[in-house]
Amino acid sequence: MIPPIESGMEQGPSGRAVVESLLEILQAEETIRVPATGNSMGRRFEAADTVEIHQVEPGREPHPGEVVAINEGNRLVVHRIIRIKRTAAGVRITTKGDAARHADAPEDASRIAGYVTAILKDGHRVSQCTLRARLHGVVVACKGRLGLLVRRIPPHRR
Repeated sequence: MIPPIESGMEQGPSGRAVVESLLEILQAEETIRVPATGNSMGRRFEAADTVEIHQVEPGREPHPGEVVAINEGNRLVVHRIIRIKRTAAGVRITTKGDAARHADAPEDASRIAGYVTAILKDGHRVSQCTLRARLHGVVVACKGRLGLLVRRIPPHRR
């Protein structure tokens, strides 16, 4: 059995060897399906759902609203991209769980292990590549960025 991936909580695969094995399978098979744990993605991704992750294609640019699996060394974390910053040094992304209050720290886009293409809920495949799913992702990403901006405004100026 493939261990579950992390979706923002403390549970999930632990250990660099497990993550490396999952990434090797992803590169060989192009797509993997693994059970998710945690609740940082809210109702969209619930514990016990299965997440379908597609490998990163060469030259593919990340976009706000996309849900990605981030390689954090000893675990994979599934969160949504809410901000992209292109610099001379490369592309940096900020991710956030849909139900999380705070965004993750910005990190290099090279840490994207794969893109979530579908969720399997109760035996039904829910594509994340449809227009509706993409629009939902953009709205959630904008909402996340707006929340970041509001938190930067001092309380006396709100």
